[in-house]
Amino acid sequence: MRQLYFAFLLCTTLINAQTLEIRDANFENVLIELGYDSGNPDGLIAMENMTQVSYLDISGKGIKDLSGIEAFTNLEVLIADENDITSLDISQNTNLKEVSVYNNKLSSINVSNNAKLEKLNVYNNRLSELVLYNNRNLTYLAAADNNLLELDLVNNKQLEKLYCQNNQLTSLDVSNSPLLEIINAEYNNLSALNVDNSPELVQITASNNNLSGLNTNTNPSLQQINVLYNSITDLDLSSNTALYAVLVAYNKLESLNIRNGNNANFQIFRAEGNPGLNCITADDDIVSDNAKSVTGRWNMDFDANFSANCVQSANDNAIEEVLDRTFSFFIGNDKTLNINSDRKASLNIINLQGVAVVSRDLNEGENTIPLGNALSNVYVLQINSEIGTFTKKILLK
Repeated sequence: MRQLYFAFLLCTTLINAQTLEIRDANFENVLIELGYDSGNPDGLIAMENMTQVSYLDISGKGIKDLSGIEAFTNLEVLIADENDITSLDISQNTNLKEVSVYNNKLSSINVSNNAKLEKLNVYNNRLSELVLYNNRNLTYLAAADNNLLELDLVNNKQLEKLYCQNNQLTSLDVSNSPLLEIINAEYNNLSALNVDNSPELVQITASNNNLSGLNTNTNPSLQQINVLYNSITDLDLSSNTALYAVLVAYNKLESLNIRNGNNANFQIFRAEGNPGLNCITADDDIVSDNAKSVTGRWNMDFDANFSANCVQSANDNAIEEVLDRTFSFFIGNDKTLNINSDRKASLNIINLQGVAVVSRDLNEGENTIPLGNALSNVYVLQINSEIGTFTKKILLK
């Protein structure tokens, strides 16, 4: 009798060693569809069928529980997007290089032993914590639309693309990620963002945060910057010679320098919503062409103008007085604008739509500009010179 009992135990042990329990019937159904199991779901699958799998796509199958995934010991790619998975432990799948589980209900994920992991996509889940200490080969991280309060990237020196928008981050340190090319951290609570050690950075998206400043002087490859809706007061982009998209609207800007030699190649420029920004330092050709008049490309407040050398402080009364002495004007009864200048300069007369209706050079001495054909009574007079920009509103009666 005793021998029969031990034989039963041995047989049970052998069966358990060769099969694995699959708790989720939807998960097992997918494995059956893929040919890794057969028959009808019975909660068990042969171990030998799983150890040879390197790629597994089980997206959109209504799976809630991935228990059993640990048996896929040679798995390199796991795609389980758009399911109902609430927790995931893949720490035993040590050969994984790519994991995508976006649009699930994850509140936890364990990747603590996945040293080979290169790409991780946990977009649109419920994660409040994401521990990546041991994922030193990670190059791509998509963790947007979660509940993350912090994101520690101190060991992720190979990171190239980072998407962490729509979280609750108050700080973000990417100083140990020198290969970073793209960072999207919009819709967080960031008060600072240090990208000084990211020379490969091509794109910064950090709109809708609490940033008061941003230094891009060490990002020579930067092509796009989007910091809409922050509290930035001063921004110098003169070192970013590859820029073609600048979105800095709705900040608290008082100083903006885009004079980088590449303004002519800008595809979009938005700086509206900065009432303290009266002058924008720009390339000579943009200043002379009065680029703000090009509809849809240059967007800025009505009172803001381009200059090759902006007055550094809007409150610098001394410089304002110099400008007032340098340029004086009066309007005759025949709607003739008379300008007296003690130096050569360029003139723009801009209507209320921001379009320059008159653009010309000014000579030293008296300059006369007839405005008898003006369609409106209110214009802005803008004079650009090497000492600054003189701007006045003029009224034609």
